[in-house]
Amino acid sequence: MRTARSHLLPALAVTTVAVVIGLAGCSSSEAPAGETTAAEVDPRAPEQDTITIAGYRQGSIAPAFAAEKEGLLAEYGITQEMSYVESSAAGMAAILGGDADVAYSSFWGVIDAINQGLEVVIPNEAIRFDPGALTFEVLPDSGITSLEDLEGATVSVPALNSGHHNRLRYAMLEEGLDPSTVEFVELPFGEITSALVNGTIDVAAAGGPALTGLKTDYDSVTVLDLADGMFAGAAEGGWIMTKAFAEANPNTVAAFQCSWNAGIDLVKDDDLYVQILVDELGFEQSVAEGEVSKKPVFPKGVETDKIQQFSDVMVELGLLDEPLDVSSIIIPTPDNC
Repeated sequence: MRTARSHLLPALAVTTVAVVIGLAGCSSSEAPAGETTAAEVDPRAPEQDTITIAGYRQGSIAPAFAAEKEGLLAEYGITQEMSYVESSAAGMAAILGGDADVAYSSFWGVIDAINQGLEVVIPNEAIRFDPGALTFEVLPDSGITSLEDLEGATVSVPALNSGHHNRLRYAMLEEGLDPSTVEFVELPFGEITSALVNGTIDVAAAGGPALTGLKTDYDSVTVLDLADGMFAGAAEGGWIMTKAFAEANPNTVAAFQCSWNAGIDLVKDDDLYVQILVDELGFEQSVAEGEVSKKPVFPKGVETDKIQQFSDVMVELGLLDEPLDVSSIIIPTPDNC
């Protein structure tokens, strides 16, 4: 078994976003993302009164809805328009193509985008997970009990070269196994249960209500937990935007940061969290109640050291020539929310 390099997913491969925009490259030697400091912005004087957000239809966006429900968006002079994406690549494409101002992405995808010359910045972390919230699952009679059994198996991931895909490959390598023997297929969470039952796949990346359903209805077995072991406490993903948008709308960005952080405090109330899942995201009541135990961890701001690990691992794996100074792409949290 090889010695683990880092308790973090590695970006073993990259996804090229097929969107052409007029953005210049960003280097690690540049100044921090925002041209203004956290003390200079005014979150109650946004340059635009609507902000468009592309996120997953999961509890990970609950703070945004909580802020809206409790009137905090109005306090900052903004409204929000929510759209839904199935992968980090789709979120990246949404901001680069102008379909959203803010989108969710895994951090390895952000660093890869910058390595490709795209100017993307991070105003907030979005989520981390506690153990048991994001896993690879099998049915009890599958015969698969460990990573070793995955060689030759068919495994679904939300997207090829996604964080799920790469973390599983990394975990197999750490066990001295060959991930090239696995057949990976793309499936959204909503389709994994039928695929497992029908035998189309052997193993599924699972999260949210799909994971709850598998555990409740089929007694599924976890093969790998993406928030435990070598991945415990790791950053998961964050809100991103183009640097051009951030520089043109510093107060709007501040309003988003302040309202999001306020929403984090609100969703500590489990009843409100369940209400958002049901009313805003279309969850069944029983499923929403089951999601409380797997509520994401919502960090405020950005913990730079955790994001820096992504860059360092990519360098170690030969995917970057030199480390990206992650502080250069982080927008400080406003002091005057």
